[in-house]
Amino acid sequence: MAKFEVCCHKFADLSEHKYGISIPNDSKYGFSTVGNVMCLSLLRSPKAPDGNADMGRHRIRWAMIPHRGGLGAQTVRAAFNFNNPLRLVATPKGRPNVLPNAPIALTGDHNLVLDWIKRGEDDEDVSLDDLPKRKSKSVVVRVYDAVGGSLEERSRRRSRWTRCLRRISLRVISRRLLPRAARLILRWSFSRLRRTVFC
Repeated sequence: MAKFEVCCHKFADLSEHKYGISIPNDSKYGFSTVGNVMCLSLLRSPKAPDGNADMGRHRIRWAMIPHRGGLGAQTVRAAFNFNNPLRLVATPKGRPNVLPNAPIALTGDHNLVLDWIKRGEDDEDVSLDDLPKRKSKSVVVRVYDAVGGSLEERSRRRSRWTRCLRRISLRVISRRLLPRAARLILRWSFSRLRRTVFC
């Protein structure tokens, strides 16, 4: 149980065996839980060192999502969608330029989250600093287990993770976008499930 305010990037959850509640937010607030009282700090306006910090009009988005059972993948997905809302884009008449299939498909447990995809920063064609450069072209994919578990469960989960990661398929949509020699570098982190979870 969290006693003091902590950073709450996507959601906070308080669950019991049969039910719980999640409070997603748009990635910028503090959160605290004492007993069964959850507190979301919407704004902090300190007077020092800048007396005008955070003054003005703010747009704040948060929601309450009751759920059955403990914290699960559905809460993580709802918080992710809340933080990345669908946006409508106007396109000229004619056929829009869309991809027929997703370039990367993640299969396996629903608690695995494909968080982001980016080019490798040390690739020769995109490197902007003095890091040693690699001639190959790579893609970095962040995949993580959103709900975690105990150490024994986690070790079993790792073997399932390995099987799931082998099934991640990278389809080259355009040779211009990803050359044939592109490598998929997987980096992930595990989080642990606690009675109150802040993400």
